[in-house]
Amino acid sequence: MSADVPQSIRSPHVLLAEGRDLDVFLQALLRNLGIGGVEIFNFGGVSQCRPFLEAFVLTPGFELVERLGVVRDAEGSASSARDSLRDAISNAGLRPSRREEIWTGQRPSVGYFILPGGGRDGALEDLCLDSVREDPALACVDSFFECLSRRRPPPLNPRKARLMAFLASRERHVPLVGNAANAGVFPFDSPAFQTLKSFLAQLRGTI
Repeated sequence: MSADVPQSIRSPHVLLAEGRDLDVFLQALLRNLGIGGVEIFNFGGVSQCRPFLEAFVLTPGFELVERLGVVRDAEGSASSARDSLRDAISNAGLRPSRREEIWTGQRPSVGYFILPGGGRDGALEDLCLDSVREDPALACVDSFFECLSRRRPPPLNPRKARLMAFLASRERHVPLVGNAANAGVFPFDSPAFQTLKSFLAQLRGTI
């Protein structure tokens, strides 16, 4: 999965997201927070982050950028994701923050967030599942996968499969995480989203 570098940058507050689904999810969360004036660009898959950033800093309008945030999944290793992302940021001639979820002081100030946050392995799907932990449908989802485990090999991506099963339990099935966020499936007032919301608020300078 790859994405094209934009032809120009118009906002001093920029967010780079891993993939279209995360792009749409972050748009929904920013709207919920009442935060405007943020341009979001999808850099594609994790292997595309380094070449995307390398080209992005040469994009017309980059000189206007005051804060640049990058968000990606941890997948199997949060520490490896952090090292890879810091390397991509440094390769582009930028200075990454000392640790995730904070911002550097110079211009452009650079911050990065590794989902689901808190140094955990995983992805956006884990964060979304955390937010609906009290939903009764999750007990049904757990029973479903327990039953499957006795009859066939587990899914190759259990976290995505589990979230898809949860989304299928809704009155109106919305199969993509970003679209589900737009539809109000995930309670953005859940404590699960607090760290990510704080990161986004700092991107826009609202806290």
